Amino acid sequence: VEIGMGGVEEIVDAVGGVELCWDSDVSDRDSGMEWVAGCHEVDGAQALAECAASPPRLVLMDLQMPVMDGLAATRELRARQARGELPAFPVVALTAHAMASDAQACRDAGMDGFLTKPLLLETLRAELVRWCPELRAA
Repeated sequence: VEIGMGGVEEIVDAVGGVELCWDSDVSDRDSGMEWVAGCHEVDGAQALAECAASPPRLVLMDLQMPVMDGLAATRELRARQARGELPAFPVVALTAHAMASDAQACRDAGMDGFLTKPLLLETLRAELVRWCPELRAA
């Protein structure tokens, strides 16, 4: 089952403790990936601030965001974690960029996983269970 990003928001809300960092751009709208009201739209700098204020269990990070992109935000999160300023938590890319070079750039920035749009419900669930095993029983 292919889900729109509104479905991702519902799942993320149900899990709790997952930071969803995205920027609704034209490609999202054109591909049918409309985000619904109440979603968590941030730029990379806001994502850093929110993770510092309340460290999440997991971050789903868009790559293209204003102010600071997802790669730069992830590198800064990892630097802060290395300095002991933040606890460790996984960062998973959630992007329309599906090339092997994009996945490698995400790994190089310190991301732990790589999901592409359009997103299948089963794929999202598997990735969430990978990092939050307690969801396996849910």
